[in-house]
Amino acid sequence: MAPKRTSKQSRTSWTPPNPVKNPAEWEGDQYLFERAESTDPNKPGYVFTEAAEMAQRQKWERLIANRPPKKNISSKLLAGRSRKPPLLYYGWPFQDEYMLRYARRHSLSYRPSKDMRRVLNCGEEFNFADLTDKQLADKSLVFGLTHIARLVVLTELIGATGTPLELGRPFSLEWESILVLWTNYNVEERYTPMEVYNTCDKIVKKLTKAMNEEKDQGERTKLRWWWSWDNNVGVFTSVD
Repeated sequence: MAPKRTSKQSRTSWTPPNPVKNPAEWEGDQYLFERAESTDPNKPGYVFTEAAEMAQRQKWERLIANRPPKKNISSKLLAGRSRKPPLLYYGWPFQDEYMLRYARRHSLSYRPSKDMRRVLNCGEEFNFADLTDKQLADKSLVFGLTHIARLVVLTELIGATGTPLELGRPFSLEWESILVLWTNYNVEERYTPMEVYNTCDKIVKKLTKAMNEEKDQGERTKLRWWWSWDNNVGVFTSVD
């Protein structure tokens, strides 16, 4: 039900006959899975109608507005022995290609597979700073390297801060990923060592700088609590 690009459609659309109105499948009076026969010869079959695609996006935008990022969360959202709240991430959101540019700026390297070495025309190790304009123009290659760079940068930042970090997907249409300092399930486990050694402020400062190398002060990516996209859709429908 995530937003999809608009596809060419015929006038013939399909909705279930006498549909049972499951609220999860509707946005107002629009059925979210309404389909029409495709008019694109390269994509035969049925595709979402424009009305359905628009309603899908409207629903996601409404649900996301209902669960914005927060500086602080209530104690009832912290996991405990008898509490299993929805998953939240505490971290810095980013666009995936930011990590590729970061890896290039910092001359980070990784050991590609044999097939990838042939594609990149490199030896046992590939330095992201060596990417050529021709390679950067290859969208498929950039897509693959971007996801590799995410993990390479993650490993680099873990080493630089000496603290466990992870990647997640925030509940947002604006941001693709988030660098997670901790979640509402492991905050005590992650924070305690920082408190003992008095390193939390230093680590946060270092990571905030790393995640904002391309931004002016007023545009900085801030450390916030974000709802995880992996939660069940029902989690986002309540306004409590």
